[in-house]
Amino acid sequence: MIDTGVILERLDALQEYVDKLRPFQSQSPEQLLADENYRDYWAVQRGLTLAAQCVADVSSHLVAGLRLGRAQDYAEAIRLLARGQILPKSFAERLSRIAGFRNVLIHEYLAIEPLKVYEALQNLADLEAFIDHVHDFLRREGYLVE
Repeated sequence: MIDTGVILERLDALQEYVDKLRPFQSQSPEQLLADENYRDYWAVQRGLTLAAQCVADVSSHLVAGLRLGRAQDYAEAIRLLARGQILPKSFAERLSRIAGFRNVLIHEYLAIEPLKVYEALQNLADLEAFIDHVHDFLRREGYLVE
C-alpha cells in the first residue's frame, strides 16, 4: 500500500528544489565556480542532492508499496518503476543515473567533478518529467482525485 501523502510531499519538495535550481542553469561552469567562496556551486550541489533524494524516496516508496520487486539500491528502485508502468522504460534507465550521482554527492564528496554538477543542473527537465509521470500514475490508478 502506498501513502499518497508521503509521495505528494516529496514531489512538492522536488518541484521546489527544481524551481530554486533553475536560475543557476543560465550560468556557465566558469560562472558557477567564479565566486571564491563557491556559494552558488555549493548551493547547486545541495539542491541537486535534495532533488535526487526526493526521486530516490518516491521511487523506493512506490516500489515497496506496489510490490514491484526488491530493489538493491536507489537506481534499481527507479528502474523498477517501469515495471509498474509508472515511468517509461527508457526514461527510467536514464533517470536511474541520478542515484549514482546522489551517492557521489553524499559519499564521495572529495571526488566531485564540477562539470558533472553542471551537467546534472542542465537536466532539471528530467526531474519535472518524473513529477509528471508519478502524478499521472496516481491519477490513473485512483490514488489522486483532482
